[in-house]
Amino acid sequence: MSETLFWTILFLPLTAFAVAGLVAIEPHLPGGGKPRVNWPAWAHHPRFDVVCGPRLASSALIIALFIAFILSLAALIDVASGGGLPIGFPAHELFSAGPLTVELGARIDGLSAVMLVVVTGVSLLVQIYSTGYMDGDHGYARYFVFMALFTTSMLGLVLADNLLMLFAFWELVGLTSYLLIGFWFHKPSAAAAAKKAFLVTRLGDLGLLAAMILIWDRAGTLNIAEINGNVEAWIAAGMVAQTAITLFALGLIAGAIGKSAQFPLHIWLPDAMEGPTPVSALVHSATMVAAGVYLLARFFPVVEASSTASDFIAWIGATTAVGAAVLALVQTDIKRVLAYSTISQLAYMMFAIGVGGYAAAVFHLFTHAIFKALLFLGSGSVNHSTNTFDMRRMGGLRVLMPITFATFAIGTLSLAGIVPFSGFWSKDEILIEAWDRNGAIFAFGLIAAGLTAAYMVRAVHMTFLGKYQGGEQPEPGGHGGDPAHPHESPRSMTAPLVVLAVVSVPIGFLTFGGEFQTWVYGALPDPHEGKFHWNWAVFLLSTFLAVGAGGAAWLFMQHRERIRELGIGKVWPIPELQRFAVNLFYLDALAENLLARRLFYRGIARAAADFDAVVVDGAVNHAWRGTLAASGLARVVQNGWVQAGALAIMIGGLIIWAATALF
Repeated sequence: MSETLFWTILFLPLTAFAVAGLVAIEPHLPGGGKPRVNWPAWAHHPRFDVVCGPRLASSALIIALFIAFILSLAALIDVASGGGLPIGFPAHELFSAGPLTVELGARIDGLSAVMLVVVTGVSLLVQIYSTGYMDGDHGYARYFVFMALFTTSMLGLVLADNLLMLFAFWELVGLTSYLLIGFWFHKPSAAAAAKKAFLVTRLGDLGLLAAMILIWDRAGTLNIAEINGNVEAWIAAGMVAQTAITLFALGLIAGAIGKSAQFPLHIWLPDAMEGPTPVSALVHSATMVAAGVYLLARFFPVVEASSTASDFIAWIGATTAVGAAVLALVQTDIKRVLAYSTISQLAYMMFAIGVGGYAAAVFHLFTHAIFKALLFLGSGSVNHSTNTFDMRRMGGLRVLMPITFATFAIGTLSLAGIVPFSGFWSKDEILIEAWDRNGAIFAFGLIAAGLTAAYMVRAVHMTFLGKYQGGEQPEPGGHGGDPAHPHESPRSMTAPLVVLAVVSVPIGFLTFGGEFQTWVYGALPDPHEGKFHWNWAVFLLSTFLAVGAGGAAWLFMQHRERIRELGIGKVWPIPELQRFAVNLFYLDALAENLLARRLFYRGIARAAADFDAVVVDGAVNHAWRGTLAASGLARVVQNGWVQAGALAIMIGGLIIWAATALF
């Protein structure tokens, strides 16, 4: 493939962004108000809404993503035929400032080719789904403007061949996430969630920025291939100290922790569910949150070169995997169950990278993007019918929504790691890597696997089985059908569910011949042949635990009324543990009350405000007051009177004469 075609993948959604942006500038305001812009006469014709109305925004993005997906598949085939080795193109210089040269370049290898397929493929299905889910929303065109810009940003991040370009698109991904989380900005909860996500992820981004400055200062390059290829030689030759490499790796990890919502910066992701459900499916499960994992996978040689960084991310991932799974077990909002599940599964990928399971982490990223997008879109389909995300108001939807139920069940089996679904192969590959290298990390991963099966069985039981609990009355301008008569979603929503469900089953078998491993290993400076490493002990342990935990959850849900009557749930310390989990381990309260309100607002912010008022404003105020006083004295002499001027000259002359005579 030529370089032009690779850049076409990036510029297709950017073109759709421009088209959707023009459509979003409506020729008329709601209620018959004046036009926002001076549109030509044809724009006021009734047929304008049919030809160039909001539907044009979604159509432009869907067509652009379809072409980009085909090109991405072609790129993957092209790279796979070469064993995943990179296809290099000369970088294009944008500008230079002293020794710093800012370049725009694309790097295509096995890792980036896989990510291109994930981003364009999942995004295409999500946009098709969105045409049904967002139908009738006043911000329909604006929604696709934001989605097009997000997809462009994510593709730019994947294609970047240098850290500066990657960081620019990294921040653009954060901006578009903020816009999409707060899409319904008239809701205070959505506006607050958008601000929270933006501010929390910026904390991690500070670490990434510091890492970028550090490596430029010590190595004089921001090129990703140069950094990965030379890191061992730099350490051996003493050109870059081991401490600097460790700090650089920790800075990358900080950025990944923020973007991929790992402890302690995980608190933004559950609140981000305030955005439209397709946003959760694409941005907050399949692509944006996976950017942190992609960053560490892209710089895997750097992380591997520092045992401190590797151990740090391994333990952060292991503890986050278990902690998030526990929190998912007590949620009543189906999207929040999936949000904590996403945090837990991203943690799997993180500790896989920490223990050296590079290919396993990327493979789980690949499979998880598909079945987690399926689950989020399934939750949106349920919401479209019942007008609620509260599982306590659902139930009995298995018969009423058979397509949604069947596809959601497939996603659940895959996430729970049940053979032969794709999640089983990728999850067990990570557990095998942990089994071989770190027994304690393996134990954490195994516990998280059991909890995953338990909370997903609970979610399926509450949502689709039992009796329908009535849903919620639809709010004005909200989504969903008649809550008294839930029904299957329209074809525009169920078709993507079916496609994702069908794809999520066979992709796990890509690991057998080692094809997937070969693709992604080709992205490393020292590529080697990918091999599938099977371990019967891990297979039996993980399967037994998943089936056992899922079965226990099923029995509990079936007989929960009887269990409550017997008072088993009141045995110490179960109520205290449940309260601890329901309150999210008090981490949100700690972050919002102690850190945000007391430390930052009452402490740092007020200290900064006092410094500004006393020192900065004080200096400025004293300067102008002193100038005003001096000018007041000058006005006594410079008053425009000739006699006063002559008198002043005479007095001045006498003073000079007296001083000369005396001294």
